[in-house]
Amino acid sequence: MSKERRIIGLTGLTNAGKGEIARILHESHGFEPVSLSAVLKQVAEEHYGAVERGTLERVYKELGEETLAERVVLLAGKSESNKIVIDSIRSIKLLDAVKSAFEPDFTFVGVAAPRTERFSRLQKRARLGDPQSWEEFIQLDLLQLGDVSSELLGYQVRQCFSRVDVIVRNNSKSIVELEQKVVKLLDKLGIK
Repeated sequence: MSKERRIIGLTGLTNAGKGEIARILHESHGFEPVSLSAVLKQVAEEHYGAVERGTLERVYKELGEETLAERVVLLAGKSESNKIVIDSIRSIKLLDAVKSAFEPDFTFVGVAAPRTERFSRLQKRARLGDPQSWEEFIQLDLLQLGDVSSELLGYQVRQCFSRVDVIVRNNSKSIVELEQKVVKLLDKLGIK
């Protein structure tokens, strides 16, 4: 892999801003996006005709972490772009697969935002399958952090955060403010 190639992996809880940062990296800085969520959605749509949270969880369980990790690594590896952003790394198996495939060109970024802000964003997006109450939202956080077990998912955001190279604190009140944080991140990483 060339020294010019840079791969940024993003981790964080629901509505922390991973998707927005990936979008900014793609639209404003030329990063090609690769997403575990996109892989899950593609399979869910092909096999079940639905992409709501429950169906995505079912696909995750059926395919397994290793197969999903292989698909994400394969997608990123096929890219001709020298800048790639991998969104939604929430398990150690996926993190290890990506790191082993792309080190030393890989930087792992944690995206953090206050819980109340994330819940407010979630209510505004109103996506099918999202938690409707504060209590459901807290349960989703605990599940994603890895604090409660789930037969379906291997979320380990807390463990992933313990291995990040840098954290972006997304308490931004506007997209412009978040874009400025992304520029600072790229400067810090020496990425043009």
